This record gives sequence, C-alpha cells and structure tokens, in this order.
Amino acid sequence: MAIAGAKGVHILNLSSRAIQLLLASEQGNLIEHVAWWRGGKLLFVTEHGRKSTLISLDIEGRSQVLKQSDGWLGVPVPSPDGKYLGFNKADEESNVWLIENF
Repeated sequence: MAIAGAKGVHILNLSSRAIQLLLASEQGNLIEHVAWWRGGKLLFVTEHGRKSTLISLDIEGRSQVLKQSDGWLGVPVPSPDGKYLGFNKADEESNVWLIENF
C-alpha cells in the first residue's frame, strides 16, 4: 500500500506492517494522487508546490520527473497494458493528457 502526503511517499508492507519512506517531499510541498503501475514495482505521484510535478517512482526510491507545469497536475492513471499514462492538467488546451513510452 502506498501513502502520500506532506512528508512524502511511504510504502506500507501489509504483512510485516513496516513503513518505508520512498520519496521525501520538498519543503512545503504536498505529494498526492498515487497510482500503481502493473506489476507493483513502479508508481506515479503528483507533487504540488510552486509548480506541479508528475513523478515516476520505483520501489527502490529512484524517481524520474515525467512532467512539470505551472498549472495543476493530478490523478495519474496507467493504462492496463502499461503503454500509456493518463493524467489531469488544467489549462486552456485540454484537461486530460497522455504520456507514451515512459
């Protein structure tokens, strides 16, 4: 189980009840909207502060910025086949976006 909030992204092992910090949030930022990718080894989160950032994060804690915006990014949704990642981005052009080959 993944838990996100003001302190970062934590993984809770339901068997052992151990909690592991995967990604600490930047000072004053909020991490939310956690979505697991198929296979359970990668997840996607959004971090909100002065900018919004869409981040991929593996279970070892390695992260990669996929998109950064002055507008609000949220609700990442991986496709069932793992080829696409959909997410919200509020602006004048569109409110739903897709990333391929991440």
